[in-house]
Amino acid sequence: MSWLDSTVLALVRTSCAEAAIPDDPALAPPYEDAARFVALELAGMPDVLRLPMRALTLVFDLEGLVRSGRLFHRQAQRDRRVQMESWRRSGLAFKRDFIRFYGGLSAYALFARKHEGLPDG
Repeated sequence: MSWLDSTVLALVRTSCAEAAIPDDPALAPPYEDAARFVALELAGMPDVLRLPMRALTLVFDLEGLVRSGRLFHRQAQRDRRVQMESWRRSGLAFKRDFIRFYGGLSAYALFARKHEGLPDG
C-alpha cells in the first residue's frame, strides 16, 4: 500500500468512526470500502485539484511527526482524532476544508451502505 493510500485509509477510518451510529451493524468497521470510494473520488478530480489535495494529504500525514513523533497514519485512533480536530478548528480555511472533504466523503460512503451501496466513483 502506498504512503498516500495509507494516509487516506487512516483519514477515512477515523472519519467513519466519528460518524458511525453505535450499535448499527451497517455502519460498523471495516471501512476499507469507504476508503476505496474516497480514493476513487480523489483520483477522479481534475489535475488542478487532485495534485494539491494529494500533496496536502501527505503534508497532513507529516504533521503527525511534529505533533506526536509518528506519521498520522501510524498513530492510535485517539491521537488521529486530536490531529483532525486541530485542523477542523484551525483559523486557516484550507485546513478546515481539507477535513470537511475527507469527513464528508467518508460519511457519504458510510451511510450509502444503508441504502443502495456505494457508487463506483
